[in-house]
Amino acid sequence: MGFNVFLGTATGTVYSGLVSQSVSKSATIWEPTIDYVANFGPPTQDTVGRFRIGGGASFLNSNRFGVGLDLVLEGGGYPGYWIGGLQLVASPEFHF
Repeated sequence: MGFNVFLGTATGTVYSGLVSQSVSKSATIWEPTIDYVANFGPPTQDTVGRFRIGGGASFLNSNRFGVGLDLVLEGGGYPGYWIGGLQLVASPEFHF
């Protein structure tokens, strides 16, 4: 559970009759997230693989607190524009 913040500029072409004009618009998007991460490997192993919409690894898996690193592919739309990206995500882990 968390959130992403995206900063960017979308550029497109606007037509008025036979005249075209390039228009740019800046946008900031705040996106709440919730997801499920599946770990592969025994809980006693210190480093295990993980799967999200992408993949990564859990480090310090045998401890109460650990760190997860994931490479995540994401895409979606924002008022008529396609937005996509590849993210490197680092997250804390709490093992109960």
